[in-house]
Amino acid sequence: MAQKDPAFLFYTQDFYVGTAFLTHAQVGKYIRLICAQHQHGRLTEEKIMHICGDLDRNVLDKFQKDEEGNYYNVRLEAEIEKRKKFSDSRRGNIKKRWEKNTSEIQVNNTSNTLEYTSGDTSVIHMENENIYIESSNISSSLEKENTKRKRKEFIAPSKEEMMSYAAEKGFDPSVGSQAWEYYSVADWKDAKGDQVLNWKQKMIASWFKNAQKGVKFQITNENDINIPGYVKEFHNNPLMKREVVNGSWVYKSTPIGFKS
Repeated sequence: MAQKDPAFLFYTQDFYVGTAFLTHAQVGKYIRLICAQHQHGRLTEEKIMHICGDLDRNVLDKFQKDEEGNYYNVRLEAEIEKRKKFSDSRRGNIKKRWEKNTSEIQVNNTSNTLEYTSGDTSVIHMENENIYIESSNISSSLEKENTKRKRKEFIAPSKEEMMSYAAEKGFDPSVGSQAWEYYSVADWKDAKGDQVLNWKQKMIASWFKNAQKGVKFQITNENDINIPGYVKEFHNNPLMKREVVNGSWVYKSTPIGFKS
């Protein structure tokens, strides 16, 4: 069932001039009658009597009588038709754009999308003669939905991955550890509250900028047992291939000139 248009253009200047010599009571009757006509169509004398309590000639002068004896305001019917044509035109343009952007979406007679664009449940509003539109932007909503579908699901890295990446870029693994702690407690949202989509990009743009590159490896009692003796001397050698596994350094090769 089509939704009834809830409004029509109301020109205050025209209304004020046209009712200047009506009493307050007559203006009230007039307003109620044009509202009733807008929602229910042309009015019988019975309906007018029910609304106004009488057939006030000064009020009825604002209406014409059709062949069936029903009353209607000519200006109101013209505004209703004008608004309907405008709404149909805008709805048709939106539907064309919708269909162009959603070739993969199958629209059928029972789908909500067709109901929304066909005019069964939507009304495009005209608020003035300059055609200001106050309506749902269907194409904009569609574009946002498509963006969500295309966006890859973010998978949070492990602490070891971030430490290894920091080491790979020439930074102390602790930089990766600190970044992991920061984002993990924030549910992988940055300082602005936005979802982290690319953690490596965040590391480069934020964490590496504030970190000192090439920091000397620190030997502690906890990791000393896992590190070969010669590594303590050339850990920072650029020829050394190394990575962090389970929080400890694992060395893939020995730089030229060193023996294990």
